[in-house]
Amino acid sequence: MKDAARLEFFRRILLILFCAISFSLAAGGYWLHRREVEAIKKDKYEDLKGIADLKASQILEWRRERLADARMNSSGLFGSLMAKWAGSSGDSALESAILAQFDRLCEYENFENVVLAGVDGRVLLSGDSCLTALDPGAARLVAEAVAARDAVFGDLFRCPKCGGARCDVAAPVFDGNEETRAVLLLRTDAEDYLFPLVESWPTPSKSAETILAARVGDDALVLNRLRHRIGSAMAFRAPLSEAAMPVVSAALGGSGRFEGRDYRGEKVLADIRAIPGTPWFMVAKVDASEILAEAGYRRNVIVLFTVLAILAAACAAVLLFDYRKRRFRVALLQAEVELRRQKSAAQMYLDVAGVMMLVLDPSGRVVLVNRKGCEILGRPEKEIVGANWFERFLPPGAREEVKSAFAGIVSGESPREYAENAVLCGDGAERIVAWHNALLRDDTGRITGVLSSGEDVTERKRAERSLEYKTNELRAIIESAADGILVIDLDSRVMYSNSRFAAMWRIPAGIVASGDDRTLLRFVLDQLEDPEGFLAKVRALYGSDRTDLDTIRFKDGRVFERFSCPMSDGGRIVGRIWNFRDVTERERSAEALKTLHRLLEETQSIVKIGGWEYDARAERITWTDEVYRIYGVDRSYDPNDVGSDIGFYSPESAPTIERAFKRAIDAGEPYDLELEFVRAGGERIWVRTVGRPVLEAGKVVRVSGTFMDITERKRAEEGLRKLSLAVEQSPASVVITDVRGNIEYVNPKFTEITGYSFADVRGKNPRILKSGETPAEEYRNLWETISSGREWRGEFHNKRKDGGLFWERATISPIRDAAGAVTHYIGIKEDVTAQKALEEQLRQSMKMESVGRLAGGVAHDFNNMLGVIIGNAEMALSGLGEESPLRSSLREILRAARRSADFSRQLLAFARKQLVSPEVLDLNETIPGMLEMLRRLIGENIELDWRPGSRLWPVKIDPAQIDQILVNLAVNARDAIAGVGTLAIETVNASLDDEFCRMRPGFQSGEYVMLSVSDTGAGLDPETIEH
Repeated sequence: MKDAARLEFFRRILLILFCAISFSLAAGGYWLHRREVEAIKKDKYEDLKGIADLKASQILEWRRERLADARMNSSGLFGSLMAKWAGSSGDSALESAILAQFDRLCEYENFENVVLAGVDGRVLLSGDSCLTALDPGAARLVAEAVAARDAVFGDLFRCPKCGGARCDVAAPVFDGNEETRAVLLLRTDAEDYLFPLVESWPTPSKSAETILAARVGDDALVLNRLRHRIGSAMAFRAPLSEAAMPVVSAALGGSGRFEGRDYRGEKVLADIRAIPGTPWFMVAKVDASEILAEAGYRRNVIVLFTVLAILAAACAAVLLFDYRKRRFRVALLQAEVELRRQKSAAQMYLDVAGVMMLVLDPSGRVVLVNRKGCEILGRPEKEIVGANWFERFLPPGAREEVKSAFAGIVSGESPREYAENAVLCGDGAERIVAWHNALLRDDTGRITGVLSSGEDVTERKRAERSLEYKTNELRAIIESAADGILVIDLDSRVMYSNSRFAAMWRIPAGIVASGDDRTLLRFVLDQLEDPEGFLAKVRALYGSDRTDLDTIRFKDGRVFERFSCPMSDGGRIVGRIWNFRDVTERERSAEALKTLHRLLEETQSIVKIGGWEYDARAERITWTDEVYRIYGVDRSYDPNDVGSDIGFYSPESAPTIERAFKRAIDAGEPYDLELEFVRAGGERIWVRTVGRPVLEAGKVVRVSGTFMDITERKRAEEGLRKLSLAVEQSPASVVITDVRGNIEYVNPKFTEITGYSFADVRGKNPRILKSGETPAEEYRNLWETISSGREWRGEFHNKRKDGGLFWERATISPIRDAAGAVTHYIGIKEDVTAQKALEEQLRQSMKMESVGRLAGGVAHDFNNMLGVIIGNAEMALSGLGEESPLRSSLREILRAARRSADFSRQLLAFARKQLVSPEVLDLNETIPGMLEMLRRLIGENIELDWRPGSRLWPVKIDPAQIDQILVNLAVNARDAIAGVGTLAIETVNASLDDEFCRMRPGFQSGEYVMLSVSDTGAGLDPETIEH
């Protein structure tokens, strides 16, 4: 019973430990997930911040350029001409020259219209002849320029005619006396340059966008076009009450990092900033779902490994508990053998006793009788055991009295250690028996029966002549008992002891008479081999309701059996009875036999193992209770129908057990099988059935075996198999090392990434992956971290088996045993080579955009100067006669200036600042103008091969876009070619039919011109193409 309790305690401890580990793993996984989400958000915010800074600086640069254009064109020679015309009565030639310059400004400077207004706001001259009066906003801007005596920038507004977004710049025009004669108004279409500038995004993204907005009254007005809403420029308004929207937060003065919902209701992460010197503010945002896509993948990996760790802990707990059960089963079998030996010895001791020994259960049924009892009753043992004592062996007149006394003994209400009554013998005679009674209790204190030693006192009763003689004889019987008896109350006072007790313990009469149990203890402890154990048992039992039986060994070789039970009064414990015998192996063996039998049944239930036996002679099968439980039937089920028994096995398993059982009976072959089984209630389980034939004279006389429910073990084995498959098929590389760093396990993903098989790296250190690119300090930090029991995170630039380099992001953690000691390290690593390449591409893209902005600024300023040169040359040419020798020089100046303007246009295309102006053209005529620039761009080592197609169809496209495409592809080719190579440009007509387009979604059938650019570079490796 104690072993079973310990096993149950161990099971509970395992369960608590498993729950604690599972909770810790789940909490750690959640913390790690939150940490990853915050890290990703931080990285994305830095990207948003950089993009917002870039866009804000570009807008400020654009505004400065427009102001510079206004100042330049309102001053100098052109400004003097406009001041002169405004102050004259109207010179038509001068007016024509000014309008021609207005047209050139619109063509080369990308202005939608140029207006010369009076200081009072009247329209004096306009490039657009339809414009005869300024709108109120433009009139106010003219007044501001006159008052400021400098160029001023107007706000964005909607064009009254077309509804598009426009922006004006006004600059005063001074005469020779620095008096304001007029105001030059330059009008720009924001949708041509400003909005594309704002809306472009440097990296691929499904949801990212930048928004230019301003506060208008109680609303936040979006100025540019929204990516996810058509017709939103200068039209979409958000009330300031919608504080969760980034544009509203910006309008209310917010800046920096912001998390909220955009105009679609989607959760977004944004960076907000005001554009200095303007009423505008910039919002760079991206959907939270896009940002957290990578977090979702990492969360899945964390959940996977958390679940795997919990499953591993569960499997370990099940296996450990199964191991303890097996040890317990072995101990149980050993105890069963010892129990049988003791039972045989106990029966022998009972049979040689000189008194009648009788055991009754609480109902009065005879459980045990010795040989002396059979002699007294004159009946064989088989007629006595199992019969009701009161109905069968007591005279009718004594039955009720004895029944009542017995009931008092069993209930504990009126314990009677001694009683006398008549019994009926087999010949009908009555004999008087004097009984000594003792309660039998199990380990829980529950009364399981009454042990009575009965002595036939018939003759003594007949021989008694007087009451004194009878009294003396009774005292003599008590005093002559073989047991030494001591009764102690709860205050350690001696309530009773017989002379046998004093004689057995050799205690002087004076000490016994003192009635002090403590004095008795001090006297007897010196006689014992283990006084500490004796004293500990006494202290443990005082005040307890347990019945105890143990053996005491003396220094002089004597051996006593000590029996102790609580003494109750009305259900309340008032003391303890101690019984000491020199010869008590009989009772101890009988008690041990009952205890071990009960322990065997309980153990079978705990470990789910039962026993069975088939008697070949009688053709009868016997089951233990646990076999009935596993079958799911009660004891009313008859197990002797072998066919019915086998029918409980699954259809796949039934033939196997049927053959094995038949061979065991016919040929004496033992079997040990694990089979699938269906219980009576339909539950499918796994069982282990073992059969061992017993032969006599070469013939099987019986088959004994065990029957065990192994469903939990099978489930544990299946769980381990799934855990192994999960690790083997993990999308992340998994490495397990010992505490010295020697590799003990790698999964297939490790082999796929590094090229090393498990056989290549077993027992080796992960340093075989070192490429020399990762600093040594990083490795020292790694070992210091994990050696202290903490988790390390970082990145390695490692080398594959084939020598190729790759990046991987790793998390390395210690693995601890049950005692908390680090036994191994586990590394979970992810190949981030492609991600690193994308990051490098982003940096390169931002660098190229900076270079483009620089080139665009230079080209823009250069274009302004060319406009002045061309305008002055044309005006000078128009004022000369046909015979003037200066005309040829001026024409050369104009040709050179126009060629320079073409070069400036190519630079603007490279910088992506050229407005989209599609026109119908022949690629074979357009591309040759770029060839010389492309040759300078790719260098002398790369040959440029131009292959124009014949009879090429015309196309409608902006020539600047053709230039931009060719420049970008030429740069890529130059970077891809190592040494000498060839860059080929080819044009050809192409017709796409419906079949071609069906196989390639996104294409539309029709006639096209194909522009092909190819080079002899190395190209992309398959891994990069896949990403």
